[in-house]
Amino acid sequence: ISMKGAETIALVNGLEDVIYIRDFFMELYGYQIPINVFIDNKSLMDSILSTKLVEEKRLRCIIARIQCDLESKIISNIKWVSSNDMLADLLTKLGVKEDALLSIIQSCNFNMKVE
Repeated sequence: ISMKGAETIALVNGLEDVIYIRDFFMELYGYQIPINVFIDNKSLMDSILSTKLVEEKRLRCIIARIQCDLESKIISNIKWVSSNDMLADLLTKLGVKEDALLSIIQSCNFNMKVE
C-alpha cells in the first residue's frame, strides 16, 4: 500500500471515530461540534479537493466518501498543514521533538499554520 493509501485509510478511520463522538455529544447536549481536519499529506489533500480520479483504484471510493462528507458538511473543513507543524507526529513517529506540544499544553494557546 502506498503512503497516500495508508494516510487515506488512517484519515477515514479517524473520521469515523470523530463523527461518532460528535453525534454522541449532539444527542447529549443538543449542539453540533464542527469537525475540522488537518492533514500533512499534500497528495491526499490535492486528491480530496480534485474531481480527477486517483490512480489507486481502491482509494477512489474512500476519497469520494471524504468528498461527500465535506459537501454535506459532516466535515466542516479540511486544511493542509506543513509536516513541520503537524503536532500529531509526536504521537506516531520516532525522534519528533515534543517542544511545540509541551509549549501549547503549558500556555493553553494553540495557533496552527494552515494553508
